[in-house]
Amino acid sequence: MNYHQLSQEIFNLIESNFSKSDRNTFLSQLDAYEIICVKKDTSYEQQLPKNLSINKLPQANEAVNYIIIGKNYNPFLKKTALEFHGSNNVFFAANKSKIGVGDIRFYDSEGMVILNENSRHKNWFTVWMHSPRSCVYWGKDSTSSGVTCVTNDSKGIFIDDDCMVAANTWIRCSDMHDIFDLDSREVINNAADVLIGSHVWIAQQSLILKGANIKSGSIIGARSLVTGEIPCFSLATGSPAKVIKQNVSWHRTKEESERQDELARLNKLLPIQCF
Repeated sequence: MNYHQLSQEIFNLIESNFSKSDRNTFLSQLDAYEIICVKKDTSYEQQLPKNLSINKLPQANEAVNYIIIGKNYNPFLKKTALEFHGSNNVFFAANKSKIGVGDIRFYDSEGMVILNENSRHKNWFTVWMHSPRSCVYWGKDSTSSGVTCVTNDSKGIFIDDDCMVAANTWIRCSDMHDIFDLDSREVINNAADVLIGSHVWIAQQSLILKGANIKSGSIIGARSLVTGEIPCFSLATGSPAKVIKQNVSWHRTKEESERQDELARLNKLLPIQCF
């Protein structure tokens, strides 16, 4: 996946289809999905909003946000809080995606949270979007069991397919406060995208910070701090995380029958170039 191309396509989508007059035409083409329009400064805490208009598209100049979910499908297993403090934000949950208990907040405008098909998040799933044009993207079959994602400075968090993120892990693309050089007065800790390739396992209580680039098939040990690039099919651990073993990968299950299926899927991943 070309993450930067993906993020640009997402933001082009927002600009061309959600901020201008033809956005209703685009939204009306989502036949397989329900579109819930939510006004600015709206929040709710329930499984699914019952008093919001579904598929009632707004006027082009009306400031709204969008919750897009599969028809007759509820991705929220328990109570999820959604807050919209700006406009033209999008929360998209594909079919089979699930959230146990969620806390998702859009503090600005034109942000996107995307959960691809079968992306499953049990326990607490927290996303705080602090700036405009930020994105949090979870790929197909990726899972978490208690994760917090924080964006700022219009940067994004991009997690590819079939990743597994363990409990009490934080992923953030900004330090939230500037550090500057006293001589030049220049900021030296600028925000940066977080990029996580396919089939990556991030173990419990890890901290993935701005500029992290974890390549496909890799493993991050528990309580690790990642700030840079981790090569594909590597095991990295520590603070800061360092590679301690290469040419390794992982699978989710210990059941032999399911393990063979996972290994077959992994074999399809092995020939690809690490990106």
